[in-house]
Amino acid sequence: MSSGLALKPQPLGQRLRAGAARPADAGALDGVDAQTEIRDLQRALAAQRESLDALGQARERDLQEAAAASGQETVQLKSTIAALRDALGALQAEKDGAVQQALAANAQELAQLKATVSALRDALEAARAEHEQALQANARAQQEEHRHLLQTVVRLREELDQARLSPPEASSR
Repeated sequence: MSSGLALKPQPLGQRLRAGAARPADAGALDGVDAQTEIRDLQRALAAQRESLDALGQARERDLQEAAAASGQETVQLKSTIAALRDALGALQAEKDGAVQQALAANAQELAQLKATVSALRDALEAARAEHEQALQANARAQQEEHRHLLQTVVRLREELDQARLSPPEASSR
């Protein structure tokens, strides 16, 4: 703390002791010195009060500035928090939208795959039925051919048996 005064007055106790060491004829000067000393002390006291008031005002101003800065910082932090919350909300909404799109795409793909499986299953069943019909038709054709061949064998045996039993006809005509 600076007092603002270039001269520092001596403490009263030192001045009184110094005054007691003065000769007795200096009594007339003591009254003037005392008044000067009182005046000096009053001036020093006023200067100290002014200095103290100035320090108090400076401290009050510093406190007000710190409070204002703190208030501004609080407002800025609240604004930053709100902006970050909004950004986080937007990111969450975007993420949720992407998840919903992915789920919808997967559901659509699953439906397409199920339709494909069903179509392939139907085609396989149709192919099996067609194959079964072809096998049955082939089996009937083989049975028919087998029956026809057996009939042919029976007829040829009969003809052979008849040819053996009947006399040969003259082929001289």
